[in-house]
Amino acid sequence: MINRRMRFIPLTLFSLLFSLSLRSEELQETFVVTIHDKFVKVVAPDKFHSRLSVILENKSLVKIYGKIEYGSAGPIFTAIYPQESRSIDIKPSEGDKIIFTPISPPFQEIELIFGRKSYEIPPQK
Repeated sequence: MINRRMRFIPLTLFSLLFSLSLRSEELQETFVVTIHDKFVKVVAPDKFHSRLSVILENKSLVKIYGKIEYGSAGPIFTAIYPQESRSIDIKPSEGDKIIFTPISPPFQEIELIFGRKSYEIPPQK
């Protein structure tokens, strides 16, 4: 009797975790913003989603302070240590501009644009 229960528990846990991961992929799309020393690379989702994650990756050698702004929501401030990343969940409305602005060290505003797949600011030469 105990052996049957012991086999059932790992299978149940695996099924639960697998279904939760599939559910999160259905509900959320992601912008990945990778900050390098001289440029920023953005990977964008194909189309608008009302629930988004913005993953900020710091590939530079300094701590990055920045903010994300969209629609009428107030700014979301964050700090990312060198060689680390941070995920921020947002819920924009369709038509909202989503802007990431590195504050320190200063860099230009970066508009996160749906459907552009992958782009760099400033563009690669």
